[in-house]
Amino acid sequence: VVLVTIGAVGLGCQQLQLDQRPDRVVALQAAAAIGQGHLMALYDQAMARHGISVAQVLLTRSDLADRRRYTNASSTLMQLLEWGVMPVINENDVVAQPEKRKLFKDNDSLAVLIALELRAQLLLLLSDVAGVWRGPPPPGQAPDVVRILTRDTKINYGVKSARGRGGMEAKVE
Repeated sequence: VVLVTIGAVGLGCQQLQLDQRPDRVVALQAAAAIGQGHLMALYDQAMARHGISVAQVLLTRSDLADRRRYTNASSTLMQLLEWGVMPVINENDVVAQPEKRKLFKDNDSLAVLIALELRAQLLLLLSDVAGVWRGPPPPGQAPDVVRILTRDTKINYGVKSARGRGGMEAKVE
C-alpha cells in the first residue's frame, strides 16, 4: 500500500491557531513546514498499531520531470515496498512552486502518476464527501448522488472546499 496524502498545510495552520488558510505562498510553505512533522506523526502512530512502518516521501514537479530524480524516487518507493514499509507521499509544499504546477496540479493527479509508475492494481481516491453529486443540493435537501459515472454524466461540481486544491472534479478527472 502506498498512501498519497494532504494535510501538512492544514495541520500547520492548526498548530499556529490560524482562523483561515493564508493567502501568501510563503505563509503556506511555512505552515507546511510546521505541519509535515505532525502529519507524519499521526500516520506513524496510526499504522504502528497494525505493525506497519511508514516512510515520508516528499515530491515536487521537478522530482517527476527530471529523469534521474524520477528514477531515484521510483527506486526508493520500490525498495520501501520490498521492505514492507508504507510510503506516505505528499507534495513538498515547502519548496513547491504553485505557479509551475503542470505535471500534477493536486494530490489526486499525483496519486495517479504514482499508481501508473508502480503499475498499481487499484487506485482509491478518498474523500469526506459522500459520493459524486449531480450538483450542490438545495438547502436542507439530500444531494443527488451519481450511482454510475460515465464520460457522458453531467455534473455541476460547485465550489471547491477551502481546504484543498482539486476537489471532487480532480478525483473524477
